[in-house]
Amino acid sequence: MPNAHTPGPWKVQRLIEVGGDRYIRAVVDESGEHIAHVCSLEPGLDESVANAHLLASAPKLLTMLEQLCELMESMGHDVTPSRDVIAEAKAVR
Repeated sequence: MPNAHTPGPWKVQRLIEVGGDRYIRAVVDESGEHIAHVCSLEPGLDESVANAHLLASAPKLLTMLEQLCELMESMGHDVTPSRDVIAEAKAVR
């Protein structure tokens, strides 16, 4: 199934202040196009920083899961739950 999402790699862009008490970290592709925004009420909130980095790693994680499924299937393992997650990640709704 082809990818409908913006191809990686993605990275976390600098912190952007959007009003006195709101901050956004942008997740961007190689050309700088915004993929997602993670908002927080504090500039250094660890949870929002971690969330932004998790989102940025999504294309790489998806590729790694696909490769692991191929390997595990070649060894005779059932990878149906992982294939379901891959299909969900690639779904166009």
